[in-house]
Amino acid sequence: MRAGGRATRTACAARRTAPLLLLAALVMALAACAGGEDSVVAGRRPSHPGPSQPVSGTGAAGGAGGAGGAGSASGPPVVSGGPPVVSSGPLSPGPSRDVTAPNLVRPDPSLINLRPLRWSKATVTGGGRTVLVDFVLGAAPCGQLGRVDVGSRPDAVTVTLLIGDRPDYDCSGPRPLIAMLARTTVTLDAPVGARPVRDGAA
Repeated sequence: MRAGGRATRTACAARRTAPLLLLAALVMALAACAGGEDSVVAGRRPSHPGPSQPVSGTGAAGGAGGAGGAGSASGPPVVSGGPPVVSSGPLSPGPSRDVTAPNLVRPDPSLINLRPLRWSKATVTGGGRTVLVDFVLGAAPCGQLGRVDVGSRPDAVTVTLLIGDRPDYDCSGPRPLIAMLARTTVTLDAPVGARPVRDGAA
């Protein structure tokens, strides 16, 4: 009787502890799985820092910052090695031109329909043998300088300007009202001396 009762109690205790052992084994298995997944996640390293991930410096400066416990201010990394910034100072002005100076012109012997034109000023230079004659011309190709006639008398020198039109252009119609100050150079055979220079078209 004693041996049978002891065996019965042992079997009952084994039945009671079997579920506990099975539950403990299940808990250990779950814990092992969770630990393996954490190790895999912890083992991942991003190939490059994302926009929100800080970029740490390398080299001696980075090590010193980490050892001191105070790093640099967070922000985007500074990229060096780009093209240098070129700055220029104020540009120096070029040579100025007097807009009121007359344009130098020469007579064109191919012009037709010649007619006299009055000039505004005559300046004697070059020892009295050169006369600079200033006048006003219209828009090309009509009314351009075609010829200069010079008359020399004992009491005066006469300079007559003749303007004409290009033969391949019709100047009979209306023309734009454009004028420019012009100048031509007249060379004399004898010095002007004390004689006045007169306009032959006046």
